[in-house]
Amino acid sequence: MRAERLGTQKSVRPVGAQWMMAEKKRRILLNVLHDAQERHGYLSEEALKKISVEENIPVSRAYAVASFYSMLRTRPQGRNTIDLCGSPSCVLNGGGAIERCLKKELGIKTGETTPDGQVSLYKTSCIGCCDGSPAMLLNGMPCTKLTKTGIRKMIRELRTKKGGKGCARPQKKKRKR
Repeated sequence: MRAERLGTQKSVRPVGAQWMMAEKKRRILLNVLHDAQERHGYLSEEALKKISVEENIPVSRAYAVASFYSMLRTRPQGRNTIDLCGSPSCVLNGGGAIERCLKKELGIKTGETTPDGQVSLYKTSCIGCCDGSPAMLLNGMPCTKLTKTGIRKMIRELRTKKGGKGCARPQKKKRKR
């Protein structure tokens, strides 16, 4: 009786196989998009068109995936990228103040790049550093336990060194036991 309502196993298997193929294509597309961004700094319209031809998918699908994921960029970005975590843990532990400090020090809004092309500021979903919130990624490297003082120092270093590798933040002194 149950088989009659659901149909035969043969009719269910092709749907499962189709879903698995679609999932595999999606994962491959994400990797292709990520690789193209690594090579070119962002995903241009030209790059998305080329990828759509190579992967045999509509350009609208390539663009939809590229614009959905916050770590994929469809516009040129600065030499340094800051991805500020917007998870509840970071927001509740001072992420709002850190975001305001970044905007003030850089003179830009979230999603923009400084006029000199040095820094792009983005807000993203959880980056997996909840134990060190508030947190962000600077050029893909995690920076945790952010403070306004540390942010100001980091931005000074980015501007003077013309590129940053890590986060500048005051180290807490260890207590003697």
